[in-house]
Amino acid sequence: MRSTTSRSVAVIAIYLTTENMTAERHAEGRRRLKEAGTPEEAMKLHSVFGEEGRLQVFDIWESQEAFDTFLGYPVPILEDLGVNLSAPPAIVRVVDLVQ
Repeated sequence: MRSTTSRSVAVIAIYLTTENMTAERHAEGRRRLKEAGTPEEAMKLHSVFGEEGRLQVFDIWESQEAFDTFLGYPVPILEDLGVNLSAPPAIVRVVDLVQ
């Protein structure tokens, strides 16, 4: 049986939709973030999915503050890679999280 922990804490979910992100651009972006020493300890989940060329991102973060600290790193990288969002990021409070 899978062990799970259900918790209701002040975590947030981030959902991004892009106009043109490919798997290759995503991999290059992750490589650059790692090189830059991006603080990701507070990121509890990172997922990328969807149609190639229009990939979407869903993240879970410990707090809005942690995400705000992180945000300064990917924005210039995404701009340099030419990745465009198709809508502003959706940021919502997580009510329940099962891990």
